[in-house]
Amino acid sequence: MIDQLEPFRDAVMRHTEGMPYTVTARDDGFDVGPDVVNARWFGIYSAQGLKRVFVHRVKVDGKQYTVTDRTYSVSWSAGVPRLKLQAEAFVGRKYQFSAQKTWALNGTGEPAKVVDYTFSSEEGRGLIKSAAREVGLKERMPLVVKAPLLFGIAVGILSIGGVLVAWLLRAF
Repeated sequence: MIDQLEPFRDAVMRHTEGMPYTVTARDDGFDVGPDVVNARWFGIYSAQGLKRVFVHRVKVDGKQYTVTDRTYSVSWSAGVPRLKLQAEAFVGRKYQFSAQKTWALNGTGEPAKVVDYTFSSEEGRGLIKSAAREVGLKERMPLVVKAPLLFGIAVGILSIGGVLVAWLLRAF
């Protein structure tokens, strides 16, 4: 079996070219996250007051891959970004969308757009999925995502069963 890690990582790097993402290699995969130290994107992140970043941890196993999201908080010290793991660290699958548009009066007293920012946690994941299709890999749900989902389904089924039993008992 041909190892798919390198072609996959290379495809993701091509897909993120010219975008504010960086791809960091690991032994069993790679991370895709915001390029907060690149001067090209630094000003945008700093101006937007970036406080939280998502890093997509990709692991490759044969012809399959998993993506697990990790959330980190960002603190700015004298304009320099420092990543730190949040106290309430998150690992799993997170869907988040946010947007901010701010207008203010410019130096001539005319309204001007000051902030125009959108974020979607799906953007990075979409780049990864596109590259995976290119190299013929299939996504598999990681255990940290699958276990809570299965637990939620089981609780839902048990709850419905409990309501039905209570209703039947009440009917008799």
